Amino acid sequence: MADGVLAGKADYENAEEAMKALNRDHHLGMSPVIRLKHLPEKFVLHLRVQFEGKAFATGRPKFDIGHHINTVVFNAKGYSVKLHGGESFLGDAPEVKLKEWIDVVLEFEEGMMWIALNGKGQTIEHEQVSLQGRSELTFKTFAAAPNRILFDSVKLWSAE
Repeated sequence: MADGVLAGKADYENAEEAMKALNRDHHLGMSPVIRLKHLPEKFVLHLRVQFEGKAFATGRPKFDIGHHINTVVFNAKGYSVKLHGGESFLGDAPEVKLKEWIDVVLEFEEGMMWIALNGKGQTIEHEQVSLQGRSELTFKTFAAAPNRILFDSVKLWSAE
């Protein structure tokens, strides 16, 4: 944390260092992961996030609503949302760029979510919208540097 910005970075500088420290050759911590755990069943979230990187890639950067349950992937045209049962939704959003702040608003409850990026949003009502007992948000970015995840504002409210 510096100057009001929370920065997530890779756990290790290179794969060799990670393999030696972890005594394995997979899940090496080369890509930053930030988790917001213990989400309420119904919540509203407003945050600003920035992903460092050279170019958007397949599946990156992203965040999961429920670990590996509902996946929001950022791209040059906006984002896609893939639900755990396979249903997918596209969302266009203005000015979604790497190395620039992205304003995210998410309202979530079982069966429904409203997601907005940089002021443009959509409602997704579907039986697959669920945390499935995994009450966390998981933010992930690229394995190759530059690859930090930056937050300058995170607000979470429990909804009634």
